[in-house]
Amino acid sequence: MPVAALPRQASGTTPPSATSMICVVAARVVTATPALSVRRSTSYHAPRGVSISGIRIRPDLVTWGGTQAPAYNPRCRPSTLRRVAPGKHAITVKILYCTNADIESSVALNLLLPAFARHDVCVAISPRIGSASASGGEPASRRELRVAEQTLAVELLFPLIENAGLPDDGKRFLTFGELERHRGLRVASLPNANSADGLAFVRGVAPDLILSVRYGSIFRAECIAIPALGVLNLHAGLLPAYRGVIAAFRALMNGDEEIGCTLHYIMDGSIDTGPVLGTARTPVDRDRSLLWHLLRLYPGAASLIADALERLGRGEVPAGTAQLAGKYYSYPTESEWQEFGRRGWRIADPSDFAATWRRYLPT
Repeated sequence: MPVAALPRQASGTTPPSATSMICVVAARVVTATPALSVRRSTSYHAPRGVSISGIRIRPDLVTWGGTQAPAYNPRCRPSTLRRVAPGKHAITVKILYCTNADIESSVALNLLLPAFARHDVCVAISPRIGSASASGGEPASRRELRVAEQTLAVELLFPLIENAGLPDDGKRFLTFGELERHRGLRVASLPNANSADGLAFVRGVAPDLILSVRYGSIFRAECIAIPALGVLNLHAGLLPAYRGVIAAFRALMNGDEEIGCTLHYIMDGSIDTGPVLGTARTPVDRDRSLLWHLLRLYPGAASLIADALERLGRGEVPAGTAQLAGKYYSYPTESEWQEFGRRGWRIADPSDFAATWRRYLPT
């Protein structure tokens, strides 16, 4: 099912400023010329380690769990993994990349295209994170975030870009549909990987590795057991301190000077508890919105994932370090969202992520 046809979320009110900005982007889409030369390259040419706003992630803020004990090596078939000479990439990993229909997921996928170039990748998309919320029971601030990160992108911006027939110049970001059209990447809808249909789909793909970035469902044991190399998850928070949803919200509320993300194994049906491969951090900016901070996580996240895939391509099995005790956070309550606003934080501001939208347009 095309991503543009995913079920609509509960309706929310788009802030006037956001509406104005999407109109500006729409105008650029429909007036952009399709006469640009097209490079049908198999790899993406965005610079590695550079954020969507052009700010480079500091290398010293990217840390790895390494191979220090206690470590965990996932299940692997001896015939699948083998040692190869340094610099060689004799192993192609079949990857099921599970993600969500929103702007952060699309940005992350575009940043990962260079790392995916030598592997066999199928993209599976969930329509939302968590269960659908009734419009009457969803806090207004949570609804504002959902409109900004999902409704504007999936229901307005992406269809406009795809209908405009823009060329793939090898530089701009591509929508989910464009990745399938221009790059031949398989993109499918997978609302729940644990359902009977979902498990049949996963078994049909027969992945060596499941890689999850913002996927909407929690993986259960039957699904986790399918890939020989296990399941890796990119958590949008620093573990073990910030388990659960919208970890950046909690870090900002707690006055942290940095936010970050964590690449870890999923061992069972528990949430954000598996052995950690590495973390990436980025500074907090008090003048920017929550959505801006969420988008800032994914250049560093892409570097973490690319490094893990590089090791797998050399026949290595990345080791993880066991987590210590941590805290799990559920969705913020209405009162917590209100306190977030009283402290001067904004949910989303068009000026904060307009640069991200422009990355999908020809230069």
